[in-house]
Amino acid sequence: ADAVAALLEGGADPTVRHPHHRHKVPYDLAPTKEVRNAFRRHMATAPDAWDWAAANVPSPLTAEMERAQAEEKKAKERERKKRRDKERKAARVEQEEAAREAAGALEAAAAGEDAAALEELIQRAESLGI
Repeated sequence: ADAVAALLEGGADPTVRHPHHRHKVPYDLAPTKEVRNAFRRHMATAPDAWDWAAANVPSPLTAEMERAQAEEKKAKERERKKRRDKERKAARVEQEEAAREAAGALEAAAAGEDAAALEELIQRAESLGI
């Protein structure tokens, strides 16, 4: 990306189509988002330097836009983490409730001395890790 930025600042033409690459422009051949963003950053600083539509550069990218995108990404990650934590807590509460129910049923079956019910409840308790 730094090399592309240096080339663009040095006057390299981003609209030149390369014959060995099916006549594509450099932006279309850029291997990473960071390299494509170097084209977009240069477009933001020099909007009239080239025919950016011919260079297939979709839009300029300013530092302010990058900060906003980074903030949005952080906000989404915080929301994802919050949702994940909430789901984990709900699963833990559900498992604890199931364990309490199983323990209660086990105690009730033991008090009534119903061997079949007791065996079934023991297996259920073991599967819940009680």
